[in-house]
Parts: sequence; C-alpha cells; structure tokens
Amino acid sequence: MLDFDLAEMYQVETKVLNQAVKRNIERFPEDFMFQITDVAMRSIVLNTPTDKVMELQKEMRELKQYIEETFSDYNDINEDARVQLELLNEALAEAS
Repeated sequence: MLDFDLAEMYQVETKVLNQAVKRNIERFPEDFMFQITDVAMRSIVLNTPTDKVMELQKEMRELKQYIEETFSDYNDINEDARVQLELLNEALAEAS
C-alpha cells in the first residue's frame, strides 16, 4: 500500500500523512515506511517477476506431455489420470 492510498483512506492529503508519520516516527515499527530511490525503481521495472500462473501452466503442459508420452507405449494411463490432468489444466486456465 502506498502513501497516497493511506491518505485517501484517511481522507487527508498525502503530504499531511507523510508529515504526521515523520513527526511521530517513534510510534511506528521500523519497517512501516520506506522510500523507493530512482535506482531501486529502475531495478524493479527492469527485473519484473515472472507471471507465476503462466509458469505453472507451462509446467502443467510439460507434465501432461511427459505422462502421456511415458504411458502411451504401455497404453497404461487410466481414465482417472486423464480426468485429473484435465481438471488441473482447467483450474490453471481459470486462474489466469
């Protein structure tokens, strides 16, 4: 949550909220507030985290392909396993 979000929630200007926090800093936990520098902001923008849902979907496709390839020779993959794989794929698709 950013300072302007809190300011809006308490219906005060962002500047007023920040001044109040600085005046009463001893009342807040040490990690309550921090400032993002230009260098940190560049780092955040350039190193955006990967989309976890897409990563899971890719791994699920790879797992499904592996299982089907492994058991296709044996014709041993039962219907329950196929249904479970399809349900997992559907759940991942809905999450994205």
